Amino acid sequence: MVNSLAGAAEPEESGRGQSAELRSLVALLQSEGASKVARQDAFVRLVEWFQDGAFGYAYGVLGDPHLAQGATQEAFAAAFRQIGALRSPDAFPAWLRRIVRTHCLRLRRGETPQALSLDALRAGCAAGAEGSGNPSEAAAARELRDAVAAAVGELPRHERVVVVLCYAGDWPQEEIAQFLGVPLTAVKKRLQSARRRLEKRMLAMIDDALTDHMSRYLPSRDERLIESLRFLTAFDAASSEGELPLVEQLLVDGLDVDTADASGRTLISLAAQRGNVDAVELLLRHGADVNARDAEGVTPRGWAERAGQRAVVALLRRRGALP
Repeated sequence: MVNSLAGAAEPEESGRGQSAELRSLVALLQSEGASKVARQDAFVRLVEWFQDGAFGYAYGVLGDPHLAQGATQEAFAAAFRQIGALRSPDAFPAWLRRIVRTHCLRLRRGETPQALSLDALRAGCAAGAEGSGNPSEAAAARELRDAVAAAVGELPRHERVVVVLCYAGDWPQEEIAQFLGVPLTAVKKRLQSARRRLEKRMLAMIDDALTDHMSRYLPSRDERLIESLRFLTAFDAASSEGELPLVEQLLVDGLDVDTADASGRTLISLAAQRGNVDAVELLLRHGADVNARDAEGVTPRGWAERAGQRAVVALLRRRGALP
């Protein structure tokens, strides 16, 4: 079972206890006297706590799991940089949701790889189904997952968000309402409406199919989101304070220079998209693959070109990077 909004909290822990922990983590992040290690540990705890919710919301808005992964990562990086602007720690969930939405809208306005669509989602589901030893079972699973992908993509956006949060993380409806900032009655009505639409196509198998389909993309399934964010936030902090050797030490200490997130994007692709020339140069010095392609076949130079990062594009061209 995937953790709900309460993250790693024990089942018997009260909502008051969770609020106290949230206030403590935010206060630590906002403290000028806290060490970098303590601030990063607090940030990682918040990522662990809210990563599936942020991804579920982004997926609901964008309708594409790969784009949602990118929006989630960028939203957490932005939250780390802007945490000082948060006045009330208890407002962190709603504040994070607004940041996620902002990055979703930016992705919608910008250029995105043509393959990032429900077709890509179907292809990923089909690849998993083909691992079955029984050809007829694999074909049936593939057909069912195609139907799930199509049905979810055709839901109205406000219903799709609730469905993803419900089935991806098995969240209680009360927690979905809290995260979205809407009344519980609105969540119930949206979920009921979505189920009616979906059941016309999926019938009795809809619940199991949705749970299987949604959960495969959750960031909490592995550590790649946290590893990438740990590097990016450390680099942001070190760059602003002139302490790049501290970041280089992360690589020396064993951080995989070609570590990839769930969509196959490596650190150099992320740095290239953000236009961080220093980070790109640092990663190249440590042997980063200049032509590493993600799950959709996009290279670091490709991401830099899409984001209009001319300085990074020029640097990568000099290093022989492919478009």
